[in-house]
Amino acid sequence: MSFFAISLPALLAGLRGESVGTDTMIYGIPYFNQALQCNSFPEFAAVISNIRYGSIEISYLYYVYFISRFTDNVFWLFFIMNFLTTYFVYKGIYRFREHVSMPLGMLVYYFMLYNVSLNLMRQLLAAAIVFYSINFIVKKDLKKYVFCMVCAILIHQSAIIGVFFYILHQYLTSKVDKGISFIKQCSIIAVSIGFIILYSKIILFLVEAGVLTNRYIGYIGEGGVGFSINSLIKRAPYLILILSNFPRYCKRNAYNKYFVYLMIIELVVTQLSSVSIYAYRLSIYFLFINILTIPQITNIFTEKSVKTIIIIVLVLYLLSYWFYGFIYIGGESTYPYVFSF
Repeated sequence: MSFFAISLPALLAGLRGESVGTDTMIYGIPYFNQALQCNSFPEFAAVISNIRYGSIEISYLYYVYFISRFTDNVFWLFFIMNFLTTYFVYKGIYRFREHVSMPLGMLVYYFMLYNVSLNLMRQLLAAAIVFYSINFIVKKDLKKYVFCMVCAILIHQSAIIGVFFYILHQYLTSKVDKGISFIKQCSIIAVSIGFIILYSKIILFLVEAGVLTNRYIGYIGEGGVGFSINSLIKRAPYLILILSNFPRYCKRNAYNKYFVYLMIIELVVTQLSSVSIYAYRLSIYFLFINILTIPQITNIFTEKSVKTIIIIVLVLYLLSYWFYGFIYIGGESTYPYVFSF
């Protein structure tokens, strides 16, 4: 069952036409076709460096070139990448299966993030690995967490934001008295808002320091940061349910408070959409936490009839989220979906 849950969406990803997802015709099909024409990897890398503004992670170039040595069908390039993305999501949920419903967790991914994976292929794979590494953060398995982070950053440099996930957990779990704990929790939101305000300067500093490549200059817009009421409305249903039952929700296990803070930070970081569409993409790393937080809303309630109603409401909400974001607005340029044949 789990194999089909991962394979069927990957099959759709592999069979998609060139018009599904903007990046499909930026570094998907064109790069693969170029790799087919090259006789060596150095030749391929040199050609790509000449036609692309800024650099691209070399791990992706190796991946494209490797696939091109075995087949001339771009289906396999898309299928394997999406299969890996969904695999890490599935395994990430499985690690928390004691408290998180596997079916609901996968539904959150499919309705909120699957369409994004048809466009931002590299970043979604990196984000899925960061999501998977959360298990090692809460279990304090530093070696495995670091290994996951290295892999994610090699796939997409923006995954460096996953370091914040570890720092936040360490900060929240350090032992202090209640008074200081409250100040600490308030400071998390303050720091997040400060990051948004100083975002452009921080990105510019990291580029100049060589931590990020020149292409991340595109993540800096000309305007300032504004507040998106639309992003708040889209998240209001699950935010209200969780925050209004915050004490009970957090008592379910030792890590829910950490998850909720990541969820709130996602709302703050998503305001970067007013800076540039590229800056907004950083919030995707935090959006993944909804895969673990939304399914646990059902755990707040004890009566079976109430649980059933809540599940129905959540499924309808997710369906509405997907329809509005990807069909009505046309987010990620994945609708209408067309086959490649």
